[in-house]
Amino acid sequence: MEPRIQYVTAPDGVNLAFCTEGQGPPIVYMPTFGSLGHILVEGVAPGFRRQLDYLTARMTVVRYDHRGQGLSDRDPADGSLEAHVGDLLTILDRLSLDRAVLHARLYSVPVGITFAHRYPERVSHLVLSMTGARLADLIDNSPRLRAMRSLIDQDWELYTEVVARVVYGWPDHEVASRLAAQVRASTTPAAALRALDIQRTWDATPLLPGIRTPSLVVHFPNSPLYGDGRWSREMAAGIPGAQFLVLDSYENAAIAAYEFISGEEPTPDPGAAPLPEGTAIILFADIVDSTALTEQLGDAAFRARATRLDAAMRSGIRECGGTPIDGKVLGDGVMAVFSSARQAVDAAFRCRAAADGTGLALHLGIHAGDVTREGDNVYGGAVNIASRVCSLSAPDEILVSATVRDLARTSAGVSFEDRGEHALKGIADPMHVYAVRPQ
Repeated sequence: MEPRIQYVTAPDGVNLAFCTEGQGPPIVYMPTFGSLGHILVEGVAPGFRRQLDYLTARMTVVRYDHRGQGLSDRDPADGSLEAHVGDLLTILDRLSLDRAVLHARLYSVPVGITFAHRYPERVSHLVLSMTGARLADLIDNSPRLRAMRSLIDQDWELYTEVVARVVYGWPDHEVASRLAAQVRASTTPAAALRALDIQRTWDATPLLPGIRTPSLVVHFPNSPLYGDGRWSREMAAGIPGAQFLVLDSYENAAIAAYEFISGEEPTPDPGAAPLPEGTAIILFADIVDSTALTEQLGDAAFRARATRLDAAMRSGIRECGGTPIDGKVLGDGVMAVFSSARQAVDAAFRCRAAADGTGLALHLGIHAGDVTREGDNVYGGAVNIASRVCSLSAPDEILVSATVRDLARTSAGVSFEDRGEHALKGIADPMHVYAVRPQ
């Protein structure tokens, strides 16, 4: 069900659209990208919806379209940083929120920092994700942003479609097209260019040492815009006592934010398999020659494909009873653990099937052995061997160690072709490996 949209009027007469969902302590999810965004469309995008569902079960989530964006008044006379800070204050006052968590994303980060510096009593926690404190650093050093900006004049429709699919990473055609159409309806190319030029001047760097609010800076190395984490690291270093966290997916941001805000461990997904203790079956799936593909396709196009494949592989792994390990990958890929060899082999076939039609191929390797569990990760020599087996495989080939072959030979419904012994880097004894073939 779509949230109920409400409006509040800023001191200069600009009407601002906002909505609230959930119950509990308030968190303001600030807008993301330039003049592009729409609280209704964003709320139905599958990945972002999962973030919202997680948070609204625990908190009251406030979202709004800033001036010139989405359902708020288009092309306002004043698009300054000061005006945006005032808009946030207006919304908090309208909701009678004396104190709230701010989660500032992308272009809203300087707004969130400035607000927290000016009104520290109104901000309980500050979460900053996907960007830095000085937008010119990011804009001037992002070839993708420069290329996209040139599209605004040349092909406005293509620009909105690219932003919806590549920047936001929304592979769902219907949702992405809806966002692109809503953007075209709510702003103009001239207004979008003007907003970008104004936002490029936003710089909250001098305010960082004065931030006293508990702060978390989140970086996503897989971001199609800001994969270089130096601006996020510099921002975290400039805020006294700030925590810095690297995540492998946007969907984990809600969990990380809640854990930081509440001081509690995140509630486990009831559908997720628990990490095994002791002996585990370990699967690695890694995209073949990702560096060359990035050069061939471009960073944004490759990352969009890789992100879709990552989500599909993780879904298939869970359906087979396995647990993807967040933040522990080999190159551009996924690591997962299972309690049975049959499950791991089934998941490897699912991963390979997920790559069909994407233009991406996979190295796939499976090994079994004792692991050490620490929190949400597993470690040990068996993990290292599994990654080496994966690196031995040919594109779209599933290789397993002799240990896995012995465990799965009568239960997995597959056959095994002997690939001989191989010396593995960092492993003293040669390893006998087998290729898996469907019967």
